[in-house]
Amino acid sequence: MALTITEIHRTVFGNKRIVTADLDFDASYPTNGEPFAPADVGLRGFDIVMTAAMSISNTATPNTTADLGHSPTFDYTNNLVIMTYSDLNGAADGPSIEVANAVDLTGVRVRVLIVGY
Repeated sequence: MALTITEIHRTVFGNKRIVTADLDFDASYPTNGEPFAPADVGLRGFDIVMTAAMSISNTATPNTTADLGHSPTFDYTNNLVIMTYSDLNGAADGPSIEVANAVDLTGVRVRVLIVGY
């Protein structure tokens, strides 16, 4: 499946386009991240994609499964949003590891601020 993208605001700053949007994840996270291309938000290219430090829930209910502290990272080379989570036993595989393939991230929402062209 794919991200559901909800545009919140769009504006122009000089020769750059600024877009704020919410990215809602679905029931099957793909290995290596969710595809997210400039065309998905009406742009030709990304200069920067700033993600919220942690996911928020789209359920408006605190402490739901979607609020378990997923951390998004944007992969500029491959245009992917990668979700990780904190690993309190970092000795085995580091402090942050990618969510496994096919994990249900329904209800996980990430707000992004995008500067592009």
